Amino acid sequence: MLKEYEINSLNQQKNPYTKELKSIYEQAKEVFTEISGKADIKMGNLMVVGCSTSTVLGDMPGMNSSEDTAEELYKALIDVFGGKFDIAIQCCEHLNR
Repeated sequence: MLKEYEINSLNQQKNPYTKELKSIYEQAKEVFTEISGKADIKMGNLMVVGCSTSTVLGDMPGMNSSEDTAEELYKALIDVFGGKFDIAIQCCEHLNR
C-alpha cells in the first residue's frame, strides 16, 4: 500500500505544478469566501466572473493561458458558492474568436 507521501510524490511527477495549482485554489477560495461574506448574493442573482489565467500566473493577459489554472479557479468558486445562484464566466478573448 502506498503511503500518502508516496502518492503525493507520484502526483507531483505527473504534474509538477500541483503545488502551485493548490496555492491558486487556496487563494481563490479565500477571495471568494471574502466576497461571499460581504456581498448580498441571493438565489436568482447572476455573478459574472472574469479574469485572465495568464494574469493569475503573473504574465500579461493572453500570454500564458492555462486550462489547469482555470479549473482551480472554477473549483474554488463552486466550493464557496455551490449552486446558490447563476454564474457567468468570461473567457479569454482569443477563445471567443
